[in-house]
Amino acid sequence: MNIRQAWLWLTNIDGIGNKKISKLFGAFDSPMDIYNANEGDLRQVMGLAAKDITEIEKSKGKFDIKKYEEYMLENEIKYITIQDKNYPKLLKNIYDPPYILYYKGSLPNKNDVMVGVVGSRHCTEYGKKVAYNISKSLAEANVTIVSGMAIGTDTFAHKGALDGKGKTIAVLGCGVDICYPKSNKDLMKEIIKNGAVISEYPPKLEPIRQLFPARNRIISGLSKGVLVVEAAIKSGSLITVNQALEQGRDVFSIPGNITSELSGGTNQLIKQGAIAVTKHMDILLEIGVAEPKVVSAAKIIHQEEIENAKEIIEEENIFDKLLDEDEKIVYACINLKNSYIDDLASESKFDISKLQHVLTMLEIKGIIKQLPGKRFERLM
Repeated sequence: MNIRQAWLWLTNIDGIGNKKISKLFGAFDSPMDIYNANEGDLRQVMGLAAKDITEIEKSKGKFDIKKYEEYMLENEIKYITIQDKNYPKLLKNIYDPPYILYYKGSLPNKNDVMVGVVGSRHCTEYGKKVAYNISKSLAEANVTIVSGMAIGTDTFAHKGALDGKGKTIAVLGCGVDICYPKSNKDLMKEIIKNGAVISEYPPKLEPIRQLFPARNRIISGLSKGVLVVEAAIKSGSLITVNQALEQGRDVFSIPGNITSELSGGTNQLIKQGAIAVTKHMDILLEIGVAEPKVVSAAKIIHQEEIENAKEIIEEENIFDKLLDEDEKIVYACINLKNSYIDDLASESKFDISKLQHVLTMLEIKGIIKQLPGKRFERLM
């Protein structure tokens, strides 16, 4: 067995999911090391139960790698591991990234910009139209649409991307050789031709309700931002929103009729700080794909105030008085140009919520400005 085959073996052990694989990699360097480990070695792994060790040992004898690879070849299933150079960079940097991705089609290129689109399975005609139109326009601007191929919002997002002659990625909560829902059989074929269907779950694994929440972190993890089209207050789509926030991604939300239950969640998100979207350009500007073409009078006035503030600071040396300790830390992390919020979070060691608050205060004080794509630069 070679190292790539060992990855297939490891991700097919009953009861050994992503979190337990993480525990194993805390003790071993590669899947080959895990395969060659004996029971005594496995007992030293913190958090690994006796039944897990039994399953690992049992799997060594029953996993037919040759038959498995033949099945994958026959069904045009490929895979990529977290150690491969073409593994999506954004996804690799999230908490709890999948160690393996099975896929049919073509994975995105490293320069592809992706946006996740999620929403209710039981969306209204308004939701269908919005999901389709905005996805189509984004695809025409070379943005790859990522969704989950479920009925409702996901389906219309994928269709919009395809009609926009763009790429689209469907993240499944089952094996990539299984079409779920079955009604999307033709859509799945088109997605494979113009992107990919991907899953961290091995082929032949049927869809189970418990698997779907975990796949949401992949939708947001691949994307620069996530658009919520329609969602009730307690919608499952909000799981993806929470994942996006934890990953430092932009959250976009479509405003809806205040009397509609399916707009309760999206309107609430906007009240909580999500970016309201009424056209695709709102997203393009925020993720840095398009640059604003109009400078408002208010911005010009604000720039004049900034220049005045610079003079005062230089003359009176009041920079230390202007900023509190947290603001000084974040300011020190910002380069003259193009500091991304993810980099600032890493350097400052602040969580995203706290960092956004500090950045807002620095903007209000005229010390920095925000650029499209969640980038920031110093003004003084």
